[in-house]
Amino acid sequence: MGRWYVEDVTIETGNGGQYKFDCHAWVSNEDGTNTRGRTFECSATKGRTVSMSSLIPIKYEVTVVTADEKGAGTDANVKLTIYGENGDSGSRALKQRFRDLFERKQTDKFTLEILDLGELTKIRLEHDDGGFNADWLCDHVIVRNPVIGQSWTFVCREWIGTKKAGQLFP
Repeated sequence: MGRWYVEDVTIETGNGGQYKFDCHAWVSNEDGTNTRGRTFECSATKGRTVSMSSLIPIKYEVTVVTADEKGAGTDANVKLTIYGENGDSGSRALKQRFRDLFERKQTDKFTLEILDLGELTKIRLEHDDGGFNADWLCDHVIVRNPVIGQSWTFVCREWIGTKKAGQLFP
């Protein structure tokens, strides 16, 4: 419990941007409830910064290709997280009604509406290990932003699951 004087707070982003908040105020938590505080407006920006309100939703087209290898398919529930210079999509379930997804040598397509992620940097694939022989061998994933017509290909070729995890596929 106590008080402290805050001159300013500077937040640096991963892409070289910087936000500065001039505070010049005492902040206290004298009652011990952690509910006291102050709100400060951003006073300066430097470099490349992005306002969440300026980001528009994009309907990304996602193509997932399962490898042509014995046992490559899965019946597990698959999730995808897409990472970009403006943040990440959060974990998104890849589902379609009345379709058997992620089978050997199969291409599955999805549309995910996400705030503009900017230049994409990586993806994360995961599943719940559900079903018989749940391990899955994804060959690659293509993510396309139809607004700008740009596509990113992420080569996977690694088993996902608990039994064969970490085994690479040439």
